[in-house]
Amino acid sequence: MTYRKRFVILVVTMGKQTKKAVGIASDSGIVVGDGKRPRGAWLRVTGLVLLVIVVAGGAGVGVRYLQTKHDQNHAGTPAATKLTPAQQAQNTALAGDTDKAQQQIADELKKPNLSAEARYELYMQQGTNYQNANNNQAALASFKNALAAQKTRAVYEALGTVEAVLGDKTAAINYYKEAIKLIDGPVASDDKAIDKQRIKDLGGQP
Repeated sequence: MTYRKRFVILVVTMGKQTKKAVGIASDSGIVVGDGKRPRGAWLRVTGLVLLVIVVAGGAGVGVRYLQTKHDQNHAGTPAATKLTPAQQAQNTALAGDTDKAQQQIADELKKPNLSAEARYELYMQQGTNYQNANNNQAALASFKNALAAQKTRAVYEALGTVEAVLGDKTAAINYYKEAIKLIDGPVASDDKAIDKQRIKDLGGQP
């Protein structure tokens, strides 16, 4: 029940009580003006009517306050963030159903007019799923498709890692060098040091 309906019910109830009080006054023979009926009974009725008005008015203020708080609380509730298709596939894979996750990705990639960012995210997740399943050759193909959509540090590092596993050290070194070029930010020196060490581990020179 809304606050407005509760207020209406309250006012109606108060109205009935007022009517009853007036009825009692009439039955008692109370008159207004110069009537000679006992004034005490009339004052009691008058007081009751005023009390009804005050209580109803106070209830109205309370209802308006509660309704306002209700509206503010609902207006301030943030909408749930909608997951991207790649994120949905990631959650499916994390739940243990990699085959379903890969099918979700494949279905999304068939859709026309996908943005470069969407294609990048889908191929990156596809490659990660393959990589986690030790299917590095398929992972390599997916990461190359992601690279075609967007050139990022993450995809270069992913390619370097897969190429190193597959035994192509030269390709891995080159990918890590490309990743270093895209590293910036407050911890750039630390991040670059990580990739430089990877290059050294592969027998290359940063």
